[in-house]
Amino acid sequence: MKAVLLSITPLLLAVFLLALGSGLLGTLLSVRLAVAAVDPMTAGAVMSAYFVGLFAGSMIMQRWIVSVGYIRTYAAFSAILSAALLLHPFGLDPLVWSALRLVEGFCMAGLLLCVESWLNVRSTRESRGQILALYMVVFYAANGLGQLFLALDDSGFGLFVIASMIVSVAAVPVALTRVEAPATAASGNFGIRKLYDVSPTGIVGSLMSGVVVGAFYALGPFFAIAVGFSPTQAAGFMSAAIFGGLVAQWPIGRLSDKFDRRRVIIFVNLATAAVAVPMAVLGPAHYVLLLVLVGAFGGLAFTLYPLSVANANDNVDPADVVATGRGLLVAYSVGAFLGPLISAVAMYSVAPGALFLFMAGICATTSIYVWWRITRKAPVPDDQRVPYQMLPRMTPEAMEMDPRAG
Repeated sequence: MKAVLLSITPLLLAVFLLALGSGLLGTLLSVRLAVAAVDPMTAGAVMSAYFVGLFAGSMIMQRWIVSVGYIRTYAAFSAILSAALLLHPFGLDPLVWSALRLVEGFCMAGLLLCVESWLNVRSTRESRGQILALYMVVFYAANGLGQLFLALDDSGFGLFVIASMIVSVAAVPVALTRVEAPATAASGNFGIRKLYDVSPTGIVGSLMSGVVVGAFYALGPFFAIAVGFSPTQAAGFMSAAIFGGLVAQWPIGRLSDKFDRRRVIIFVNLATAAVAVPMAVLGPAHYVLLLVLVGAFGGLAFTLYPLSVANANDNVDPADVVATGRGLLVAYSVGAFLGPLISAVAMYSVAPGALFLFMAGICATTSIYVWWRITRKAPVPDDQRVPYQMLPRMTPEAMEMDPRAG
């Protein structure tokens, strides 16, 4: 295992830098939109374009990679992403920024697909669970740390330069790695109808978790600025949620392995809603309390997707785990695109705090649906259940590293 970890260190460094830069950029753009007094609906449309690009890239990039090679693909899209970041400060035109976010999401999908493919080829049946967990820890930690750069430059221009530099440097460890480039064949995925027949809770839970997490990532910083936080405070607000999401993975995962996973999904959704409601009415005077609440919110909300995937995998053969995961990622991606758009309407129509009321409503609705499913179907026997696993929400390639796969 030590030899495997040493061989993937350059790839994990690339992941760290990519997550650091993307974490900074996402919050920076949302903050700049709020500071410029752009209305929430426009901001939501701009920010949701990233998820369209990310989804499209993760679905079609594999053919491109196979045709030109992993290192060339990585170098090319790293350069495009770096250039796109530098175009933002030349003018805040929502259409231009939407196009740039679409390109950035597409490029990010290609970059992560390259890295995840390498990590996958270096993992064995015995080590892939550890590698996947390490990958997630590195990504979460870097994403959270990336928020803190907002304290360096209130004007914003310098931060775009920093984000571009980080993305550019992320190409170095991949270009110099000695890890053999993988030859990965595209895997199939279940259709949405088949997934619903196998695990209604899994598909609905994945979709709804995408709505919640997509809305929070896109408009959480916008909310913070709109209610009176400084850019630095908005960065701390987002960091608290991301680190909360990292810390809570293990205890909630263990809980779901011991009890009916559907009941745990209900509990986590209701707890997320309970935490979100007071956040809708608190302001800058309650900053410390909001940090605590948003940390709890992240710790709960960020487990909803892997809980949904685990529930679905309880109902499929090990040989179908990867295909199931790919299909659920599609559902999550659709939700992540819709979340910012719908929540922006609520913020525009009511108040910035309606973002959290919207997310609370989504979680409550999911709980009601899962409870109805419990009345329709008995729980999976203990000897047929699979363990909880932290999972990325970026590209399908990481599903190959899921240790639950046969």
